[in-house]
Amino acid sequence: MCYGYGPSRRSLLAAGLGLGAAAVAAASPAAAAATSHHPGRNRVPRDQISIQLWTVRDDLAKDYDATLAYLAAAGYPKIEVALGYFGRTAKQLRTFLDGLGIRASSSHDGLTADQAALDTKIENALTLGQSFMVVPYLNSTSLDEWKAWAERMNVEAQAARAAGLRYGYHNHAHEFTTDLGGGKTPWDVLTS
Repeated sequence: MCYGYGPSRRSLLAAGLGLGAAAVAAASPAAAAATSHHPGRNRVPRDQISIQLWTVRDDLAKDYDATLAYLAAAGYPKIEVALGYFGRTAKQLRTFLDGLGIRASSSHDGLTADQAALDTKIENALTLGQSFMVVPYLNSTSLDEWKAWAERMNVEAQAARAAGLRYGYHNHAHEFTTDLGGGKTPWDVLTS
């Protein structure tokens, strides 16, 4: 199926291989056992697989609609929204996704500065039908900054929970390796 131009072959190769393996596994228990690196473990059900839109960010920048249509045609049932709504409101994006037959399971959104921004963030997540809200990235060598971020995330997580959403942080390597003083890492701050 051609949509003018969709994601590059390279940008979807790994995702396609993973989806293909999942399809084989779903089609045959014997195939699942043959392709599994962990015999006896259950596969992730297809309806619980989401593709993180950050992985196709270059394609989104070229043609957001065509990229999402391509992902839907490739069989992805859900997406994790990243990089905003590309000129749409949450309601308009939900209508577009519904038309493609895919759902937003999660989003990558930065920390909010105040209650009004948090209310909007939660309302958008609910409008899109999300189950999760995720803070995608924070980085600093300042212990005080990490403490302030952790406090803000606690506020956001409590509000998300009250709205029926789950809340999380997408960690990277630096949260475990950056020394904020005395051997304390950002991960220590976030989990204490």
